[in-house]
Amino acid sequence: FGCMPADAKRRSEANRRSRERLLLAQKVSAQHIAVVPSPDRKDIHVLWAAERYAEIMDMAKEFGIVAAIEFIGMLKGVHTLGQAAAIMLQSGRPDACIVNDTFHMYRGGSDFRAVRRLQGSAFAVCHVNDAPAAPPRAQMKDADRVHVGDGILPLKQFFKDMASIGFRGPYSLELFSRAEWKKDPK
Repeated sequence: FGCMPADAKRRSEANRRSRERLLLAQKVSAQHIAVVPSPDRKDIHVLWAAERYAEIMDMAKEFGIVAAIEFIGMLKGVHTLGQAAAIMLQSGRPDACIVNDTFHMYRGGSDFRAVRRLQGSAFAVCHVNDAPAAPPRAQMKDADRVHVGDGILPLKQFFKDMASIGFRGPYSLELFSRAEWKKDPK
């Protein structure tokens, strides 16, 4: 977060913070780090974001890490899989990739069938979770995520589609429910 300020003057500070995060990621042997086009703003331009993402990818490469672009369904700017894919493609970097997230796909209005148009190598990781029927999609927050199969998302087909495009990377369960956090993980 915060790695793509619109103001060029703030870019050096954002780069400094990104380098600190990359060093921490390197220390724990992370293979990828998520890049969220933020601070959030409605007028973020895909080509500008792709240029900035390419710069961050180059920086991450110095640490032996691949930077993956992440879209966030609640953002005004980059909130769909399509926008993230455009940034990935326009970056010009062969190892550019996306952090996919089923909740953010739903919350941001992405078509779940869109993953069929990409290759499995386009994704670094896929966060999975489900979404309830209420509240309305546009009002959902991270804490509204539910366990896979407990909601309304087309996850059975989604997993088939991800397998059909050759995604073999990791899936991770992301739940931000304080009630879930209090339960025994087993």
